[in-house]
Parts: sequence; C-alpha cells; structure tokens
Amino acid sequence: MSSSSIQPDTPLDAPLPPAKPVRALGWRLGLVVLLTCSLAVGLTEWLNLPAGHAMGWTQALPPTPQALPGQARAGTQELLFEPSSAGAADLQAAQPPQPWLQWLARDLGLVLLLSLALHGVLRRMLLRPMQALDGQAHRLSQDLLAERQRSAMLRQQSEQQHDALLQAQLAHAATTRELNELSRVDALTGLPNRREFEEALRREFKRAQRQRGCLALAVLDLDRFKNFNERYGQAAGDAALQRFASLLAERFKRDTDLVARLGGEEFVALLPGFEPQACQQLLEQLREDLRALQIAHAGGVNESLTLSVSVGLAAYSPQQPYLSSQALMQAADEALYLAKHTGRDRLSRAAISAASPRSAQADLAGRKV
Repeated sequence: MSSSSIQPDTPLDAPLPPAKPVRALGWRLGLVVLLTCSLAVGLTEWLNLPAGHAMGWTQALPPTPQALPGQARAGTQELLFEPSSAGAADLQAAQPPQPWLQWLARDLGLVLLLSLALHGVLRRMLLRPMQALDGQAHRLSQDLLAERQRSAMLRQQSEQQHDALLQAQLAHAATTRELNELSRVDALTGLPNRREFEEALRREFKRAQRQRGCLALAVLDLDRFKNFNERYGQAAGDAALQRFASLLAERFKRDTDLVARLGGEEFVALLPGFEPQACQQLLEQLREDLRALQIAHAGGVNESLTLSVSVGLAAYSPQQPYLSSQALMQAADEALYLAKHTGRDRLSRAAISAASPRSAQADLAGRKV
C-alpha cells in the first residue's frame, strides 16, 4: 500500500505526504524473486547429486601417465607397461567437456525462466492491484486536500457569519432595549408612561400588603388644559406639560417614588412609605410651586389667572386597606373627580368609606369637566 494513506490524527491544515511510486517496489520484488529462484535451483541441484558425484569432477579426468604404473601395480603384480606419448595425447584429445559448465548453463536458464514466470505472476497478482490502490490513494489524497481547502474556506465563512450574526444580535438587543424604553417612557415629558406605572402599582401594592406598610397614590390633572391649548397653541401646551413634569420629578425624587404621565394633561405619583398626612402636605406644596411658575392661563380658575392643578389622593395603610391595586386607583380617581366638581385647583383626599362604585364613563366625564 502506498504511503499516501492519511493518519487519523493528521490535522486538517497539514500538507499531504508525498506518494512513493510502486515502480521501485517492483524492481525490488524482481531482485528478490531472482535471488530466491537462484537459491532454490542451486539447493535443488545440490540435493539431487548422487553420492560422491561432487568428487567426480576430478575422478572423471583421465589418469596422468605418472599414475598409470602405480595403478597397474596396485591392480596386479604381473602387469607392467609404459604408455607411449601418442596414447597420452589421444586420451587428452578425447577428454569430454567438464560437467559443471553444463550444470551452470542449464541452471542459469532455469533460474531465469522461473524468475520471469514468478515475477509475472506476482506482478499480476500483487503489483497491479497495488498500483491501482496507489492510484486510488493518490486521487483520494487530492480529494482530501481539496476538501480541506473547502473546509477551511467554509470555516472562515462560518466565522465571518458568526461575527456578523453576533453584531446583528447585539444591534437587535440594543434596538429592543431602546424600544422597551420608548414603550415605557412618555416621548414628550420623558416620564414613565401608563404601562410602566401599572406594573409599578401592582408591585408596590403587593409589597405594602406583605409588609403592612403605607402606599400613597395621587392623580393630578391640569385645570382646563384643553382651553389652554386652544388659547395659546399646541407648542405652548407641550411646553407647559414639560415644565409640570420637571416640577414633579424635582419634588418626588426618591428611588422608590414614581411619577408618570397617564396621557394628555393627567399625571400620577406613586409614593411608597408615605403616610397620608405627609403626602397631602407635599402635594399641597406642589400646587403652590406650580402657581409660582407663573404659567399664564387667562381661562384659569384661580385669581392669578395662572395654570393650576387638581389632585386626587388615596393612601393604603393597615388602618385603611384596599382589596387590590385597582381599588386604590379607583379611589384616587374618585377623589380627583370630587376635586374637579368642587371648584378645581384643590386637593381631595379619598376615604375608605367613600369608595362607592361608579362607572368608568362617569369617571372619564368628571375628569374632562
């Protein structure tokens, strides 16, 4: 198998190892086959030789003239002769070729034949499949390299998209926060709006019930403000609302206080922990501060012909409990209704016994008088 196979722990960014050709393995295999066949043929020939045949190379040679008299004497005591020089020459001329040269020529041919046959079989059964596998491994390595490049590109694109998505999420979160703030803040005055006030009222009312504390709620409505807008214009009306909102924020600036605009010229102050008497004094001082601003209102209700405010006050306490936050709000609305119908520019305080039921239409009509 080619060395281009990829290890499992290879990092994706690492370069692919170079592929070694199978051709070098074929040459090595041919050399091994040749040596193996040579050894096999040589060993086979050696094992097939008869006993003493290895020494026959020298025994097959004709005896030298000097050895003949000795051999004759060894065979018989009576035969004695001397070979002539001509007979020795004839024997040397008739000497057969040496057997080891025939063996060498025959075995070399056999070794080459076996080597070629075995190499062809091994090449067909082993080298060709290995070459095919090596080609496939090389193609796979090229495909893997291309996949790595695509993976790196996709990872880079994914990181860029992730960063873009993170930026979009941060921008969306910031926009959501701004929208939530806008949905809870009155655009004209900057005070909390009705939604924020209603959530705070439910929260503070439950806390007052749980801790058996005090909770004051004041509803404030600017007197004859519709007439003010008609006489002085919308811009002057907006400026008057902004000045009154600033006055409320200055007078009620504890962390627990909440001043909100319910809509139009109607505002509300939620004051946790205030006793009814102390809260009433603060609201009376607020009415005086508004007159001190000297916002001219020729259609006003006071002698100075300045903008004034009517206030309805209701307070929750262990001595004057309310069943719910809606009941406390209704009591403050009824107190404001009473202040409107008794001359305006005054504060009316709700009593627990005065929480008589009345329809929302009557409340709304009383506020617009």
